[in-house]
Amino acid sequence: MAQPYSAGRIGQRPNNEIAERAVDHIMGVTKPQAVCLDPEGRVTVEPVREAVEEDIVGVYDRSLGLIALYREVRDNLTFCAEERGITGEAKPRRGVWAASDRRAA
Repeated sequence: MAQPYSAGRIGQRPNNEIAERAVDHIMGVTKPQAVCLDPEGRVTVEPVREAVEEDIVGVYDRSLGLIALYREVRDNLTFCAEERGITGEAKPRRGVWAASDRRAA
């Protein structure tokens, strides 16, 4: 089982930079790879068999060529993030209180 390659996180890096990092990784391997976007905005590149189906943005092969592959990954990543409502904004934390926040009754 291979470790997924982390290309970045939506909202912490621009989508074009994340796509570039993902494509650089795909160009360095021989088998098709899945680019995945999880609900928290993390973008990973991993073997297709190990990817979570709901997270897959697309399956890509280096035979497409660097520029065409970059454009396709960038466009699909941007579309999927918008469609899934993933903005990369911090979600409010629930149920975590510091001792100083509690007031005596």
